Amino acid sequence: MCEPQNYTVDDGINYEYIYIKAKDDSKPTLLFLHGFPSLFYCWHYRIEYFSKKEYDCLAPNLMGYSKTYAPLDTNEYKTKSMAQYLITFLHESICQYQNKDNKIIHKCIIEGMQPKLNWYRSTMGNID
Repeated sequence: MCEPQNYTVDDGINYEYIYIKAKDDSKPTLLFLHGFPSLFYCWHYRIEYFSKKEYDCLAPNLMGYSKTYAPLDTNEYKTKSMAQYLITFLHESICQYQNKDNKIIHKCIIEGMQPKLNWYRSTMGNID
């Protein structure tokens, strides 16, 4: 696996991540998000596998993990704040490497989260 990189989203807000760029630009970027309690390293076998299949692979450490921004204010760990920081990170860092439309990544995150958000809203109420 490659060496972790660091990207500053805003003053004092950074993401540690691994990004492997494939030679084939026709395939999508695969985004690997770890759970609790884990790090991006938990995906290393899958990243190795898919990068050999010529997919771009991105695995950030999420807020509070390893060298990624770890705020002391617990309000910043709410889903909406965490998602906004992650979306900003994706738009500003990875899209500039790929020269791809950053709306695609945003759309994938929102669509990927939508079934879970709909289930959560139907059982627990609004999360905003």
